[in-house]
Amino acid sequence: MAATSTEPMIREVNVTEARKLISQILDEAVKGGRPVAVVRDKKDEALFIGRELVRRLLEGYQLHVNITPHEDGKGFTLWVPELKVVADGASAKEARVNLLAAVRSYVRDYFEQFDFYKHLADKLEQHPYVLRLSLARDDGELLEMLFGRKPTKESSSAAA
Repeated sequence: MAATSTEPMIREVNVTEARKLISQILDEAVKGGRPVAVVRDKKDEALFIGRELVRRLLEGYQLHVNITPHEDGKGFTLWVPELKVVADGASAKEARVNLLAAVRSYVRDYFEQFDFYKHLADKLEQHPYVLRLSLARDDGELLEMLFGRKPTKESSSAAA
């Protein structure tokens, strides 16, 4: 039977039913790669979608790190223009470690302050970048997202 034009294109489950089917919904979203909408009171809607699919969808939101040596030759400043986050250090390694800490702090703050930030256009423009960074499981993945390459064992351990 053909679907009508008014039927949802993805599976929708009401929140009461979702409580009973949570394992099945997660399997469908994560293992099956099919998003599932959970609806409350026919107006509030959340989407279950696998983490790796979200990562792939956000790959186009590339971050850039501008590296500026200090004029006195004693340190570096690292700037992520997409987030307006800056960090510095006496060495490139220290600046990188400080940048990771600053980015982690910024991402946490962004989500904690989102009720306020959602009213600010410049903060909303950052949302896909922040969401992408929030998916990093460790410093190695965070370094890859920031610097655009897989970290070597040396650069990954240098971030620790």
